[in-house]
Parts: sequence; structure tokens; C-alpha cells
Amino acid sequence: MKLSTSVFSDILSDYEKRRRDNILSAMDLRDRLYEKYPEFRQIDDEFADLSFERVCLHRNSGFDADETAYLKKHDELIARKKDLFKKYGLEEDCMEVKYDCPACKDTGFIGSDRCECLKKRLTEKLYDQSNIRSILEQENFGTYTDAYYNDREKAFMNDLISQIRNFISDFDTTHRNLLFFGDPGSGKTFITNCIAKELLDSGHSVIYFSASQIFDLIADIKFRDSSDYGNLPLTDIYECDLLVIDDLGTEYVNSFTSQELFNILNKRRLLDRSTIISTNLDMQQLKETYSERSASRIFGYYNLFEFKGRDMRLLMRGAAPI
Repeated sequence: MKLSTSVFSDILSDYEKRRRDNILSAMDLRDRLYEKYPEFRQIDDEFADLSFERVCLHRNSGFDADETAYLKKHDELIARKKDLFKKYGLEEDCMEVKYDCPACKDTGFIGSDRCECLKKRLTEKLYDQSNIRSILEQENFGTYTDAYYNDREKAFMNDLISQIRNFISDFDTTHRNLLFFGDPGSGKTFITNCIAKELLDSGHSVIYFSASQIFDLIADIKFRDSSDYGNLPLTDIYECDLLVIDDLGTEYVNSFTSQELFNILNKRRLLDRSTIISTNLDMQQLKETYSERSASRIFGYYNLFEFKGRDMRLLMRGAAPI
């Protein structure tokens, strides 16, 4: 899972703050209970004395020390404390720390493993970083339907989805790149969104930009020291687990965009990071629009999928399923 070090540190700092606040809240409640019901303080003081006596016992007699007396006294104190809770109508755990996540006690970790609560927070951050949270709620494998496809289109999509599921399952070991090209509205962006959601949900970092957005962002960072996309650094574009560049060819193409496209393709290839590009351009148009170096990397290192068919967006807006 790839998040910037500062974002991960901020999350852990928030965990520390919540844990500290919850401990202080429990201590404050305990002190108020001590003041109102002094018997609780007396019992807890006896617990402390008993623990010290146990340490001394083991120091003098070793691990084989007889703890019978200690255990008897310990059980008596527990029983007395339970009686007090009942006497004053209090819950038996009212003096314990109420952690937001009891499993990890607000540390984010259980042993050396990440707690489920931390995994969930990291996934939320990954979604925020991806730029497509709301879109993925509408476009994913769960919302896919082939009701509008004819037999040829349906066969193509079913075969494609099978290959895409293999791409997802092998994502961490194969580091493949995909180029979706072909007719507008034929499903390129939808399939890309399906992939993005599956990988985000499995804890991978995904960054999604249209071609015009990503080149504007790079220009902002390099020349204007500002960005409409927050503090996303260039390293995130180069190093995220999956980068999606949608609608390549719709941006204003010049020497800058051609060079930056090459930089992205080349650096991500060297880092074994997967990239998905979608475009309405055909292979010849890609060669003519971008540099020979960029075209060479796409044709040499990408699995190519040509989408042919009717515009599903138009069909779904105005036509009944076939």
C-alpha cells in the first residue's frame, strides 16, 4: 500500500492523539469516582500493594513461589470491587479506558500486523487520493450489465472481463500495463473504473487523471508551484501502485506534454509500476501525436485492447436494452 510518508505519519499521529485522549478521559472519570466513592481508591491502592508484594515474592523465591495467598487476596479484591459497582449502580467497566478500537487499543496495530481499523483508514485515504471516489460508487463490477450489448459486444466484454480479473489477481507479481483504445463510449473508462475500485479495495494506491488534468498538474508543480489537486507530489504519480491516464489525446499536445508523457511511462516502467491508458486514438494516430519514444514504450510494454462497438452512453440514456 503506497501513501506518502507524511500522510501515513498524520494518520498515526491521530491514533496517538485519540489513544491519549481516551486514556485521559478514563483517568478523569476515575478521579471523579474516587472523590465521590473513596472505597474505590482504597481497593485500587490495595491492588497496587498486592502487586508489589507479588514482585517481592518472586524476587525472593523465584518462579516456583507459592501464589496461593496472593491469588486469594486478588479474588477478594475483585469481588469487593464488583460489589461496589453494584451498590452504586455503576457498570463494572466504567473505570476502564474506552478505546475507539478495542482490538488494537487505538494503536493501529495488533502485534506487528495492521489492525482492520487502520487498514480501513488507509483505504479511505487511498480513495481520497485517487480523485474518483464518487465515480467508483456508480461504475464497478457490481453495476456492470451486458443488457445493452449485442452478441458480438457481449462476447468481447465477457472475454475482456475474464482477462481483467486475471490482471487484478496477478497485480502484485506481474506489473503489467494496459492500453485501452478504440471507439468512444465502448466501455474503456467503465472497465478502468472497475479495475481501480478492485485495487483500491484491496489496499493498493490508485491515482486517476484525465490526460489534460495530469499534464496541467505537472505544469503547475514545475512552473507555478501550485496545484488544484492539493499537495500531490510528482513522486506519487511516478510511484503509486496504479496510475490511470484517461482520454489520452484530448489534451493540448505540444513538446511539453509529449516529454512528460515519456517521463511518466519511462519512470513507472523502471519502477515496475502498472499504468492504464485509455484513448480514442488508434495506433497510427498515437504514433503521429506523440514522440517515437513514447509510442515505442506503449507498443512494447503494454497489453493492447481495442474496443469496437456502439456508444453505450448514448444507448443507456435513450434506448431500452436489446
